[in-house]
Formats: sequence, C-alpha cells, structure tokens
Amino acid sequence: MKIGIMGGTFNPIHYGHLLMAQASFEEFGLDKMIFIPTGLQWMKKDDPDLVSGQIRYEMTRLAIEDDPAFELSDIEIKRPGNTYTCETIAGLKELMPDNEWYYVTGADTLFNMPKWKDPEKVFDSVILICALRGDVKKDELLEFAGELKDRYGADIRFLDMPLIGLSSTDIRSRIRDKRSVRYMLPEKVRQYINEKGLYINGSGE
Repeated sequence: MKIGIMGGTFNPIHYGHLLMAQASFEEFGLDKMIFIPTGLQWMKKDDPDLVSGQIRYEMTRLAIEDDPAFELSDIEIKRPGNTYTCETIAGLKELMPDNEWYYVTGADTLFNMPKWKDPEKVFDSVILICALRGDVKKDELLEFAGELKDRYGADIRFLDMPLIGLSSTDIRSRIRDKRSVRYMLPEKVRQYINEKGLYINGSGE
C-alpha cells in the first residue's frame, strides 16, 4: 500500500491542511492518509498558544471523520517527552511493514528539515511530497531540494496545487481579536474551539 503521513501541530487544523492532504492523496495515488498531531514538539514547546495534544487530536478527528481515506493516529501525543519525526516514522513502519511511505509537507517545513533529529533517517525512510507554501519561490525550493538530494539522497516529489493563504497562526490571532474564522476551517472544529474557549487569551487553554 501507498500510505501518506500528514504530520503537523494542527493548532488548529484548517482547510489548508485538508486540501494539501486531499491533493496529495489524489495526485500520488495513495491508498490512505494518516494524520498525526505532534506531541511535545521541542521546537514549539515554549509556545503559549499551543493547546494540549489531546485537544489538537480531537480537533483533527472532527475535521477528518467524514472521509474514509483519512485516518488519525495518536502515536505522537501518547509518547512521553519530546517527539521526533524519525522515531514516529520508524514506529509506523514497524507496525505496518512492506508499505511505501509518503511524508506530506510544505515548503517552509522542508527548509527546516536539516535541523530535525536524524534527518537522514527521515529522508531514507519516506518519499517526500512537498507543496509550495508561504513566501518561498519555486526556484529557491527546487535548488534546496537538489541540495537535500545530493546530501541525503532525498526523494522529493512536488505537489501541483493552488497556494492556500491560510495559517493556524492567523486563525488564532483572529480568534483573539474576535474576528470571524468561519470558512477557514471545518465548522465542527470552529464550534469545538468556541465551546472550549480556545485561543481567546493567547494562552493555549
């Protein structure tokens, strides 16, 4: 089977994440996509806006529950201490061997991957699907991808999809400013955020 991994903080999950997952699923003929909310991410552990893993897991569950091609894993939020992508991928491959694994990411994340723990293990274990996001120019992205291929033997495929101008940071800011986030994320997720009073005071919960 061809299995996609859609990792992220999902703080909160929004339509940009979902559209990237769906476009990857279709363009690369994946059999399923596994969403994995990050656990204690060492690069963001001091972020006052970061809600608990269980809350981010629940928001992700609400966002994808109607799509049979999408699955949800708590492999990271259950793991004690800092979580690392290389360990997550190793754990998944141990549970489900003999599959072809694809890791879906945006261009902004790709530029940070050499700073991850044991990036060579990540590049050796998965095919990367990379979508152009943020202010990154395509020629810069292609040049950097070439460097990763030379250095790590990375197999990077590019996702052809429209640039979606959504970010979790902007959504949290709009909630604090009492502006609408309707149509930016699934309605079930928006209602859950309202019910829990998330992001209102700039503190996670």
